[in-house]
Amino acid sequence: MNTATASAPAPTSRFDAGQVRLAIVIPLFKHSELVWEALATALDQINADPYAVVLVNDGCPFASSHETGRLVAHADRPAPVIYARQSNRGLSGARNTGVNVALERFPALEAIYFLDADNRLTPRSVRNMQDALTAHPEADWFYPDIQTFGLADHFSMEGRYNPAMHAELNICEAGSLVRRRIFDAGVRYDESMKKGYEDWEFWLAALDAGFDTARHLPSIEYRYRRRPESMLADSHRFDGEIRNYMLAKHPWLETPEDRFAKNRSADDPEAWLAVITPEGGAYMNAPRAGFDLLPVSRIRDDLWRWRIKPGAYGFPQRVLFADTSVLDALETAKILDWCVWDMAHRLAASDAHVVSVRLSASGADSLSISDPYTTSAAARPRTGLTMMGSALFADTLMESYPQWLSALLSGAGEGPVHQVRGVGLPDEIQPPADAADSTRSLVETSVRFHSADYHAALDAWTPVASGTQDRGGRPRTFLADARRGDLRFLPRRSDRKQVAFTVPFADFGGVERVAYQIARMLDAEGYDCHLVIMSHGAVHTPEEFRSAFRSISWFPSHQVAHYGRGPFQGTFLTGGLPPHEEEQLLGLLSGMDVVINCHSPDVRHVAARLKRRGVLCIDHQHIVERTPGGQPVGHPFQGLAYEHAFALFLTCSEQLKRWLRNHGIAEEKLIAAPNGPGLLTTEQDLKAAQARLAARDQEDAAGRKLRAIFLGRLERQKGVDRLAALIDRTVETVDWRVIGKAVVESDESAAIKALGIEIEPPLYRSKDIRKAFEWADLMVLPSRFEGLPLVIIDAMGSGVPVIATDVGAIGEVVEHEVNGYLFDEAGFVLEAAELLLELSAHRERLQTLSKASVLTAEARSWKTSIQNLCMFLEKRL
Repeated sequence: MNTATASAPAPTSRFDAGQVRLAIVIPLFKHSELVWEALATALDQINADPYAVVLVNDGCPFASSHETGRLVAHADRPAPVIYARQSNRGLSGARNTGVNVALERFPALEAIYFLDADNRLTPRSVRNMQDALTAHPEADWFYPDIQTFGLADHFSMEGRYNPAMHAELNICEAGSLVRRRIFDAGVRYDESMKKGYEDWEFWLAALDAGFDTARHLPSIEYRYRRRPESMLADSHRFDGEIRNYMLAKHPWLETPEDRFAKNRSADDPEAWLAVITPEGGAYMNAPRAGFDLLPVSRIRDDLWRWRIKPGAYGFPQRVLFADTSVLDALETAKILDWCVWDMAHRLAASDAHVVSVRLSASGADSLSISDPYTTSAAARPRTGLTMMGSALFADTLMESYPQWLSALLSGAGEGPVHQVRGVGLPDEIQPPADAADSTRSLVETSVRFHSADYHAALDAWTPVASGTQDRGGRPRTFLADARRGDLRFLPRRSDRKQVAFTVPFADFGGVERVAYQIARMLDAEGYDCHLVIMSHGAVHTPEEFRSAFRSISWFPSHQVAHYGRGPFQGTFLTGGLPPHEEEQLLGLLSGMDVVINCHSPDVRHVAARLKRRGVLCIDHQHIVERTPGGQPVGHPFQGLAYEHAFALFLTCSEQLKRWLRNHGIAEEKLIAAPNGPGLLTTEQDLKAAQARLAARDQEDAAGRKLRAIFLGRLERQKGVDRLAALIDRTVETVDWRVIGKAVVESDESAAIKALGIEIEPPLYRSKDIRKAFEWADLMVLPSRFEGLPLVIIDAMGSGVPVIATDVGAIGEVVEHEVNGYLFDEAGFVLEAAELLLELSAHRERLQTLSKASVLTAEARSWKTSIQNLCMFLEKRL
């Protein structure tokens, strides 16, 4: 049966259609007797301006339902009633019909109220709704408290509307008043939802359409019939299924706080974190320094207000104590976000009551962390950051004196379990020595919050039950997984897309330097980049590269890269992390828009789960490794095993792109971003190299030994044994420098040291590496396997030709006897030794090679290299 409406209201109606500002929509299905109560309460209104009722018979099989509609539509009544009858379309379809009829029949309509056929209003409900429409024109909808009858109860929805909380819990009953502008924007109930929660999904659709200003209006005086068996009870049985449907329709439900953080004011206590400094406090959802301070008394008042009425008032889940100078230093080092996230994780995942960070100096350009440990008051170090859960902190203040917390300093009695992690900052980024001790600040704050005057005021406060139960802290994720929600990493500070680079370590290697360079380019293109290091200990990130990142994080598990699965085509795969650590890793990465994985096997293991959460995953490949027997193994094979989880494979060379295509990766999923320089290289740097070559004194060069340099990891892959043999053959005629250290394997430099060559420590800053190359006439790289080494391009950028083995994609850069020399592995030592002796006698040949080297480096631009990647991201994000 098609939707049809009854005839126009009878002449006895007091109002005409043009006067109606508000309509009440009542769906009717199998409540043919109860609906008389709903109609009576809807029509028996006091002092109301013109309004109307739309009764929608949703194909009810009871003849009495149609008779009810027919009678009420033609009866003498205080307000017009429109009766519509249709074939059964479900509750959503009935409400949509009511909306469409109301919009069509009443041109001056401002809002629609939804009243189910078994519920009730009170005599002043409509007048109060009309007053609210006038008083609060900014509100998109108004929602009531829920006073139930049958099973009697009262659920207060008191408090400011919080759309992020609404994403987790339906705080707006279907019996709400909705502005016309929402319907004019095309928002309707989802008629495919037959198992419940359709009213909740309606509000989510309104949020999708940009309507996020709602207002609690208890004066609607809504009465909800509550029975043990109902549609709502059925909905709870299908909770998981319905939530999955809504999550697929509204992906932002996975991370609602990200979407609505911009709606929060700086003094909003319904945030994720409260920060207290000696000078004042602040509320925030992402850690930051340089904030405006609220009085500490305001933080205290908000804490107690939430503790007494948790459903009406909010407060962050955690309180952070710190000196502002410490926050400034950590933010300058780019690790403030991670430190706070790690502390929150440690509170959730350990038995610690209080967690802290101890700061120290770790050397130039160096960051480091140590494993957390439990400390006592006697051995307690001076701390820079201290965190405690808000609920526990408030509980301690209910004592006659916060003695339990005071034991952190005094050691008197059994105090909280206090866990500390050491964090090392670069020498050049240190807070002042007189920065406040954060653990002492926690104890002193507890004493201030324990004011006797304030306790006396609490006697007048009475707890009130609430439908929202607890507004404390950032709402959980839509999937109601509080543990994972606690672990989400929230570094966002802008509207730019967030890109994480995951690397196994951050030291001297090419993999991380490529990540640094691409991050610099993406930062210039409008992305926020984050560095995630899948290991413990020290990292070296010079400021020139650290500036490319909004944050630097560790994933400090001892279980990473445990190869317990496979082999897959000869390569073992990671066996995966323990479940709680896998959730931790997902929490660290789920807040990103893009994850570019740079040789981290555990990230590949979770990539499919990240994909399901809407994260775009890219696998960045650099090298096919080889076993001592020559079998190809390594990260490209791992990438093949998890190919389905990645939207793109990025390669450092055309050669590796062809390899992946030949092994089954579709051309459409492959982009080559050929490596450029590992150093920060400007046009002025290249011109300076050319000028230096032009001014080179050939006679002076001929009067000294030929200078050869090796920069790299001291490992088998780099052919360190070959290097030692080559040095042994040429040490009388060639001046050698070896710069580097072992990173991922055992140090194989003993043979070089035995020849009397001093191994120089690795260099990290571009100016220091460039200065080393300026010393050299040639660079030697006798590798067994490679991708496309940055060090070759860096050497060439300084006018230093390269002697290398013809492996990997080196041939894409080094052209034999044009800008360098390429030799087969088998004869490398003999041929390279003969060449060095020959060049030592004929230095003039180096001049042509050096000039060609600079031109080769000049053609290698990161901006050009990542153009296709940028186009891919622009299309997919």
